Amino acid sequence: MAKHTDEIAQAMTKEVGKVITESLFEVKICSDVLVWFAYETKRVHGQAHGVVVLITTYHAPLCSIIRSFCALIGAGCTVVIKPSPEVPLSAIKLAMVLLFNNILCCKEAGFPPGVVNVVTADFPSTPAIGSLLCSDPHVRHVSFNGSMEVGKVY
Repeated sequence: MAKHTDEIAQAMTKEVGKVITESLFEVKICSDVLVWFAYETKRVHGQAHGVVVLITTYHAPLCSIIRSFCALIGAGCTVVIKPSPEVPLSAIKLAMVLLFNNILCCKEAGFPPGVVNVVTADFPSTPAIGSLLCSDPHVRHVSFNGSMEVGKVY
């Protein structure tokens, strides 16, 4: 991720409207979190929970994904990321950098296809898509960042 800092920060600045220094700082924090969790996975004991849905906010599109994503992947869970309809490109860019640009690394790490998924939706479809994801019997847990008003929809 650190190799793609400028690319990710530029995408986030265009999408969210943050100043570039703030976007660069968020990417740097997220890169550090990825490295920290990579070392911490040696402490994981027990079994993975299965499929976990991450429903994220618009104001910190990377941090709201990374802080949960790292722990879940490190614990062996499958992750479905449902970004805010206001900032879907940041989540897609993150998935591309983590997976598609590093496909060999993911295979070496033992990641089978489909471990990380991104589901986007426009504003009118978001409540229905979120409810569908949250009520799917394969989903064991939901991580939600956002307002209580929106959380009650799910």
